[in-house]
Amino acid sequence: MYDEVSSERVLTMEWVDGVKITERDKIEKMGLNSIECSRLMNDVFCKMIFHNGFIHCDPHPGNILIRRVNNRP
Repeated sequence: MYDEVSSERVLTMEWVDGVKITERDKIEKMGLNSIECSRLMNDVFCKMIFHNGFIHCDPHPGNILIRRVNNRP
């Protein structure tokens, strides 16, 4: 998030490349387990809602991307 160009009504965030959560074949081609990715997303959303008290109000596949982080196996 970029605070300097965000306001109470506008949220400005960086662009992040990734694969849509619905593109199972592409997720698996990255060497990731699609079932594990689904479980992780479920855990993230539950924590976001029930622990942190925030909700992602636009959770379509274009807003939920999977990517491999270079510093992890």
